Amino acid sequence: MMNAVDPGYPLAPSEVVYLNGEQFAREARLGHRLIGKDVKVHQNQLAEAVLAAGFLAAEAAGLIAFELSEKGGFLGGARKLTVAVVGGGAYPAGTFEGQLPDMIRRLDSPLRSRTVRQIVALWLGRNSDSPVSMSLEKVQKGLDGRGLLESVGEKKLIFTVMHYELTDEARQLAESAPAAELKALLTDCETNRPELWKSITHGIKNGFEDREVDRD
Repeated sequence: MMNAVDPGYPLAPSEVVYLNGEQFAREARLGHRLIGKDVKVHQNQLAEAVLAAGFLAAEAAGLIAFELSEKGGFLGGARKLTVAVVGGGAYPAGTFEGQLPDMIRRLDSPLRSRTVRQIVALWLGRNSDSPVSMSLEKVQKGLDGRGLLESVGEKKLIFTVMHYELTDEARQLAESAPAAELKALLTDCETNRPELWKSITHGIKNGFEDREVDRD
């Protein structure tokens, strides 16, 4: 079984987390329905875990590196976290990890503004009433673009509601992927690298907020 952190695995780490969402987010009655499973999970928790796993797995694979500034910010505030491309290896096309190097390079010039917040906002690409939901839809679209999902119509009264189901290949990949390794990667960062964990998770949340439509 190939390591899910490895770019050579058919599913990107973010996709492994998404497809095994019940291991990364608590159940929620009005939450996000997991594809191929009769369970709904807390949408925000799942989206944050998806992207945190993408960042940390890309670091573990030697594709990116996190850089914390040496000195605190204004009046001794938190150190600034930026992300740099340091290695090769390509994750599947259309995935968050697969787009990371290009996004970082775009943000690198001319201001070297390669923060997690800016990467997430750039990846989302447009404003939305629900950027968290949009982030999960982007993961779905990446899977669909590689033929790992199939659209299924479900008749409800006079309407036909479309939803995704896993192909047999995707189901086998999701079940065999070492999701536990990714969960351990997240837990290890939170426990042993708390400053980095805080910077990543806050950056992800702020990136979502940057793309949320202002209702005022």
